[in-house]
Amino acid sequence: MIPRQLFDAVGGYKDLPILEDIDLARRLGRRRLAMLDATAVTSAERYRRDGYILRSLRSQVCHALFRVGLPVSMIARLYGKMETAP
Repeated sequence: MIPRQLFDAVGGYKDLPILEDIDLARRLGRRRLAMLDATAVTSAERYRRDGYILRSLRSQVCHALFRVGLPVSMIARLYGKMETAP
């Protein structure tokens, strides 16, 4: 949860095809992030379909490309190709 004033101060979510959450966390900075005592429930469908290792590796590659400055539009295209690869 982010206070609205802080969310607005850092520019909110950018209109990105993927990694918008990572971008926001990066702009917030580590000092303003905190661990929450909460549980998040999500679907494991993609992990089951693609395999846990491949799905995790795909995410890590996208995060690494983002960290080194590759434009998100290019990462999204690569991600889309990775999604459809056999």
